Amino acid sequence: SEWLAWRLRARGIPTAVAHDPADAHALAGAGLPTCGYDAVFALTVLARVPDVDAFLAALSSLLAPGGRLVVALPLPLRHAVSHHAAINAPAPAGEAAGAPRDVVPLPIRASSWEEAAGEACIALERSGLRVLRLVRAPYLSQGLSLLGTANRPFVLDDAVFVCKRAERGEREDG
Repeated sequence: SEWLAWRLRARGIPTAVAHDPADAHALAGAGLPTCGYDAVFALTVLARVPDVDAFLAALSSLLAPGGRLVVALPLPLRHAVSHHAAINAPAPAGEAAGAPRDVVPLPIRASSWEEAAGEACIALERSGLRVLRLVRAPYLSQGLSLLGTANRPFVLDDAVFVCKRAERGEREDG
């Protein structure tokens, strides 16, 4: 988010916000390299991107050997998160911004946090990542004015995944 980037820059940490990680212009425009990062963060964005697999592949390509991808996702995906995913997703070329469209959803249908986290692990590993750690992190959301919940905080449970690129021949269960 722009807010997080602002806070990191205030501490002297070079930062770029790329809404389409396959497009390296945001990184290059900020004077940052387009690959070789020790850590890349995707915090609460997977439910809003049009193509999750392409998004994760693009993020993985930014990593240095041994680098980590940290993905946070509120689970279970509530109706407000999954149903309104298209609202913040960038419009495809040739399509008006804000036009109704289908978004390739995350393949997470479970209603419990634990089952949803398991489904998210499968989706991450399907994208060529290996999940190294999983943490449950509850937090208060301020609500979304778009959904009529502004100023009415509610609790969300983020699943925070620490991943690396899977090595060739690396077993998913090993």
